[in-house]
Amino acid sequence: MAGDLAAHAPANDAGRIAARLQRWRREVEALARALRARRARALGAQLKALGLSTRSCGLKLHLGAADASLPGWVNVDRWPAELSMDLRWGLP
Repeated sequence: MAGDLAAHAPANDAGRIAARLQRWRREVEALARALRARRARALGAQLKALGLSTRSCGLKLHLGAADASLPGWVNVDRWPAELSMDLRWGLP
């Protein structure tokens, strides 16, 4: 898009395009905030159900567990998993 905008810079509608992109940016930022809040609530509920907190230490984490749950470990993967999350979020 940056190339398209640069190529059309002298065009009369460049201001409208920039304003539209700003609106989209605000909407995407609002969506990202909403998803972070939802993620925090979901992780909190899962941790509570597991009897854990964000301060739990000494855990054995089975990252990328998929269908192979290990007894005594916290099995972490994308849904469905004991602790469903995306590891790109960082560990709670």
